[in-house]
Amino acid sequence: MNDTTSTTRPAQCPANARRVLVLQGGGALGSYQAGAYAALCRHEFDPTWVAGISIGAINAAIIAGNPKELRVPRLKEFWELVSSPVLWRPVLLGVIFKVTGQTPLVSQTLRGPYSARDMARSARKLGVRFALPEAFPFSSVYPCRIFYWLDGRAPEDAKAYARAAYDAAFAHNKPPAEPEAAVDVAVSLGHDRAAVIAGMQDPAVKERLRKEVQQAMDKGVFGSPFFIVDGEPFWGNDRLGEVREWLQTGGW
Repeated sequence: MNDTTSTTRPAQCPANARRVLVLQGGGALGSYQAGAYAALCRHEFDPTWVAGISIGAINAAIIAGNPKELRVPRLKEFWELVSSPVLWRPVLLGVIFKVTGQTPLVSQTLRGPYSARDMARSARKLGVRFALPEAFPFSSVYPCRIFYWLDGRAPEDAKAYARAAYDAAFAHNKPPAEPEAAVDVAVSLGHDRAAVIAGMQDPAVKERLRKEVQQAMDKGVFGSPFFIVDGEPFWGNDRLGEVREWLQTGGW
């Protein structure tokens, strides 16, 4: 968003006219809409109605949900937040647990049943289909290898694979723990089976996974989900609010 000022005269509008701002969908247009609205505000444009769809609806909600003087700053905060690059780095918790002496949360006395209940409750709140697979915890060696093979080719493909692997495990009770199951997930996304198998078995990919696990531990990672923002560590889904605020404010 550009904060350049302008000395152009305010737009004129008949006294009884209603100004309507309609924002369409399309992620690439979202930040443009925010900048365009900021420019309109410099011309004292004050809409009577605001409507939108998809990303346009999010911008519309920010505009409608804030007083006039805070609309542009809130839009800027939002777009700076969602535009922050996020690197996905899957790790092998089994390896990390051997170092820390931990055990999987769901396997722990008292905490295990509570954590399973808490995960299901959180999923219901978010409207996400979820069920712990019958075989849990399960090995993630093969999906992690495929992820890093894809990441070396196209990071967005790797993220799509991670989502599909989670969906298979936690929505359809089909954890991709075995090689064939892990490959099947990639094939379902349009990847060539032979290429995926070769990538999964590539010594360079195996070495990268090993290094990623070690680098994660060197940075203090001991569980999942774990977020590191400008060197500051946050552990757990319940810290996402603080992660968001840290990104918005630069920390405290």
